[in-house]
Amino acid sequence: MVGLKLGISAALASAVLLSSPAAQAQNLEDILGTVVQGLTAQQAAEQERALWDAAQRRNTVTAYRSYLDDYPNGRYAATARERIASATGQPVERRDEPTTGRTGPSEAERLEASLRLSSTERRQIQRDLNTLGYNTNGTDGTFGRGTRAAITAWQRANKLQPTTYLNADQVNLLRRQANDAGTSGGGGTTTDRASSSSSSELALNLSRNDRVKIQQQLTNLGYDTNGADGLFGSGTRRAIGNWQQANRFTRSGYLNAAQLATLREQAGTRTAPRPGNDEVEEQLLSLNRSERIEVQRALTRLGYSTNGTDGVFGSGTRNALGRWQGANGWPATGFLNGDQYRTLRNQGNRVTDTGSGTGSSTSRSDEAAWQRATSAKTLAGYQAYLDAYPNGAHADEADRIIARTLDQYADAESELLPEPTVRRLVENRLKELGYNTGTVDGNFTSSTRNALREYQRRNNLTVTGYATQQTLLKMLGTL
Repeated sequence: MVGLKLGISAALASAVLLSSPAAQAQNLEDILGTVVQGLTAQQAAEQERALWDAAQRRNTVTAYRSYLDDYPNGRYAATARERIASATGQPVERRDEPTTGRTGPSEAERLEASLRLSSTERRQIQRDLNTLGYNTNGTDGTFGRGTRAAITAWQRANKLQPTTYLNADQVNLLRRQANDAGTSGGGGTTTDRASSSSSSELALNLSRNDRVKIQQQLTNLGYDTNGADGLFGSGTRRAIGNWQQANRFTRSGYLNAAQLATLREQAGTRTAPRPGNDEVEEQLLSLNRSERIEVQRALTRLGYSTNGTDGVFGSGTRNALGRWQGANGWPATGFLNGDQYRTLRNQGNRVTDTGSGTGSSTSRSDEAAWQRATSAKTLAGYQAYLDAYPNGAHADEADRIIARTLDQYADAESELLPEPTVRRLVENRLKELGYNTGTVDGNFTSSTRNALREYQRRNNLTVTGYATQQTLLKMLGTL
């Protein structure tokens, strides 16, 4: 059995990881800054590049905004804002920039100014925009960012040049459209507006296939519908509402013709769909560790190497699942649903594993592999044995050793990172380096474990999924 003696350097232990909770609460950020201040400018640039590369791989609005949160003035900030604007249909976000141009008013701005709109007329325009589903964030007669974004969205939907400024013809067109909607300038109750919105969607005569495509488009744009089955439940309505709000439409949860056209246009500019609901479906299975190990073993028996059978679904398992799904006619998402889980188990059980044969040659190879594992006395060695002989003579013992070893890593991690505040530093550091840890809250979820495993694998560290001494020192730039 592998004996683990985990420690941390005295300076790091006293300064960051093993200080009192009171000291951590007061000085933790300053202490961490002192620990990592030795990072060179080149390393800092590499960190930004890693986060940008991760954002590009994910290619979602959320990913680009996450990059901007950390690097609002970074090397790739302008590109990130342009891609967000392309995906959402909004004008490119500018930092600390007034609405008017910096080199003088544009021709479109001069045309609108020549209309000499009164405050009453401006409020009417705002009401008309809201009536048509374009949220101006108020009807106060002041054309701020909300109104300008609504005008731009309306212009795009009507195939007009998106200048964010109105001319006389556009004001008249807007008025006629609002009058045709039948509620221009009126108030109406919330129930009336909701009824009108749902009627507008009903008038679209969407087929079941149309609805599936809408759910897929919303998911691809970063608005999770909790499924793409053509049934618009609370998840889809919430996603539509979030998309409407982000695009300056009135948030109703129901689509009208103009909004559907905008959604389709946005979705058409995106790359191939990414897994969205598939991950949720797998989470709903609530697979325990033994069941996850069984999945990995079944994949291995069928010829799809998972790079380990430890019950943690890292990149190796995801890739194996994707290959198996493709071979069986399913979309290669890398995430399981209930039907796929049952099929995989059945297929795996029908395969006669080489490690369970009765021939003397197989027994000798099994024993030789076990001898190598026990000689190495490493977590990787026992996992390698299970990869080769998931049903071998010593599989159960290898499982117990791996479980016991991981328990020791977990205990050591608890000693090194006793407070949620300190664990959040680790999550933040992984995020800075471009790894997806999920929510940064000090709770090491499966996303955090996968991020740690991937970081360890890329840095030639012992792959455990736990924050070991070696991992922490490397992560903080002290190695």
